[in-house]
Amino acid sequence: MFEIIKDNGVFYLVFLPILIISSVIVPVSAIAVLIIGSFYFVHKERYDYIITVFILIIVLGDNLWPELEVYSVLRVVELILISIFSSIIIFRYDKGIDRRILFFIPFFFVGLISSYLYSPDMAASVSRAISYFLLVFSVFTYFRFVYQEYQQILYENIFIIITLIFIISILGIATPYHDLFFFSNRLRGLFGNPNSMALFSIFSYPIIDYFNYPDSKITQRQIKWVKILIIGSVILTGSRNGMVSIFIYYLLRNYYMRGVTGRIYSIIIGIGIVLIFFNIQLLTNYPPVQEFFRTESIQTASGRTQVWNVAVDQIKESPWMGNGDYYYQIFFQNYKRIHNLAARYWNSVWNSYLAILMDTGIIGLLAYIFFLFGLVSFTNNFKILIPFIGVTLFSAIFESWMVSSLNAYTTLFLFYFIIVYNDNSQ
Repeated sequence: MFEIIKDNGVFYLVFLPILIISSVIVPVSAIAVLIIGSFYFVHKERYDYIITVFILIIVLGDNLWPELEVYSVLRVVELILISIFSSIIIFRYDKGIDRRILFFIPFFFVGLISSYLYSPDMAASVSRAISYFLLVFSVFTYFRFVYQEYQQILYENIFIIITLIFIISILGIATPYHDLFFFSNRLRGLFGNPNSMALFSIFSYPIIDYFNYPDSKITQRQIKWVKILIIGSVILTGSRNGMVSIFIYYLLRNYYMRGVTGRIYSIIIGIGIVLIFFNIQLLTNYPPVQEFFRTESIQTASGRTQVWNVAVDQIKESPWMGNGDYYYQIFFQNYKRIHNLAARYWNSVWNSYLAILMDTGIIGLLAYIFFLFGLVSFTNNFKILIPFIGVTLFSAIFESWMVSSLNAYTTLFLFYFIIVYNDNSQ
């Protein structure tokens, strides 16, 4: 792994440090560094660097540290650049439009029309609908092109950047700034949020698990250590959604990939987990376990059920087309302010499906299901795909990542469909 970093020293030891330092010292200069660097890498035909830095930027862009505020701008700039490069690829290399983009068009138009007609903040909603389309367009054009042409190189660099994100997140606990990485006995890492860190783990683990290049300088032992690092990070976050999701992935993977023995093992473990879940009150007899799992808040999903009830009532008022992209966020910001609610769980809806219904209504939800159908239909490798689909759709019950484009989870979610893509299906 260190050999790969050394071989790509210009990117990891020169460009990234300059970008990060400039973003803290003179934030505006980071935009220039990013733009110049991106065009330089394209000139050098190191298209994989642009994807790698985009992943890092959207991770830092989710953080609420004031010093990293510029990354919310940088991720928009980089997405626009990648969209431009995607358009060039289509015309320069005579690449047709990936049909998976066409499956997204209905959801995009529903969001665009709903945002234009009904959103209380039309400009913000429309721009977010457009950014979602640009992400899908970029992933299934630029990401796909780079993966097909430079498959192992791209995968190695994504492996490296994901690994570095987890290593820095955990090592940050031992620094004088440990409070930035660890909060209320929960790891929040570079995201500044334990649930976000856990969600990133959920999406990263299957991608690392998929890595299988015999000629790569990344060894199987290193892959195993990184997977242990990810699991350890999930445990340190204390996220119940994260821990259950990793279990779901592990059990489904064993069920589909380990033959009869794996199926029997998965069924037995699965039944055991279900029994524990329905008898969770037994854990209250053990204070350390009770504190770790926060058993007192399991029944309300840490306050989420209260939010969901309000969301359902709001959905009933505009059931078909919703009120525009990110309306769920606008609504709950106002709802919290009007009712003078201090609890953090009132900041969002914490459910992707309810968020889609609030934003784009029943029509939008059906359009998103149509998009998912399009993604799944382009691969025959269901034994690998099903565990990933299962864990990501489960995680969406407790987080609203599906309706957001500029986050690491949606990007990794879409990218996974690139790496399991069946070329014969198009």
